[in-house]
Amino acid sequence: HCGGTLAETRDIPKDELDYEVKVVRKRHVFKEYVCDSCGKTVRTKDPSLKAKNQYGPVIQATALSLMNIGFVSLNRTQSLLCGIDPDSISVSEGYLAKLQKRYGRKLEKFAEEVRAACVGSPLLYWDDTVVFINTARACMRFYGNEQLALYTAHMSKGLEGIMQDNVLPALPETATVMHDHCSISYHKGFLFRNVECLQHLERDLQKLIDVCHHKWLIEMKELIRQTIHKRKQLIAAGIDHFTREEINGFMAKYTGLLESGYQEYILDLNSYYSNDENALLIRLKDYQENYTEWVRDFTVPTTNNLSERGLRFIKSKDKISGQFLNVNYAKYFACIRTYIETCAR
Repeated sequence: HCGGTLAETRDIPKDELDYEVKVVRKRHVFKEYVCDSCGKTVRTKDPSLKAKNQYGPVIQATALSLMNIGFVSLNRTQSLLCGIDPDSISVSEGYLAKLQKRYGRKLEKFAEEVRAACVGSPLLYWDDTVVFINTARACMRFYGNEQLALYTAHMSKGLEGIMQDNVLPALPETATVMHDHCSISYHKGFLFRNVECLQHLERDLQKLIDVCHHKWLIEMKELIRQTIHKRKQLIAAGIDHFTREEINGFMAKYTGLLESGYQEYILDLNSYYSNDENALLIRLKDYQENYTEWVRDFTVPTTNNLSERGLRFIKSKDKISGQFLNVNYAKYFACIRTYIETCAR
């Protein structure tokens, strides 16, 4: 630009990363023989190769990943796979549905091993959420911890599905189960120790604070928040328990707030939120031990977030790829997700 001459000084390397998708056709040749005595034809066989043309493990794994991790619908999964090479790959929606079914069944034994590991775990989280199966409201359930993730599917919530899963009924009395105040967990036939999620309790307290501003609600939420914070500080310092005086002091404040809460409830009895406040007061009194076990035992968690995170993807799947065709396909999906999530953990 100025009329001078450019002199080369150095090379400046910059990399661009990409990958190629290449369709590989592997031809397998089998021998055919004919008997010179009777004329009967005999062929060698490979049980893994049945059709004249079929798809290998990479295409199958890609299809399963799209459907069960990306929640891509059958027709879009078909379009994506066929778009790699339309001349060679012609996957049908029927093939993809059968693929889901085949691997769902193959992983049933793995899911059973995860179930057995859950039963042997000293601490277990569980929760369930609504899924849609052929336009009907159904249930997807999670059991697990930091290492395990077991998913099950049923047409409805309730004790019948819990018994079929055979996780909670099989837990010993030494096990601890964290949940979001589900009355099924308190079934008289179950032996384990129940602990309640404090994060759900704080949400319930906040909902009532927003509408009635009762003093006991604000103070109860603050008591829980401060005590959790102090527990975290002790754990960080290598201390694994509160003192007896601290525990007694917390319990005295807890029961005192319930008593003052009942008085505030009586004074504001006719408000439209009074039924919710009464229900919360009764629950906190009846399940006092379960809501306060974390104060006495630092090995007990304070939230059920792990199981909530484990089920959060279900809402994404509903929005992206829609409902399940029937309960069997929901169960195939549950088995595959059990494998994927447990391996990831």
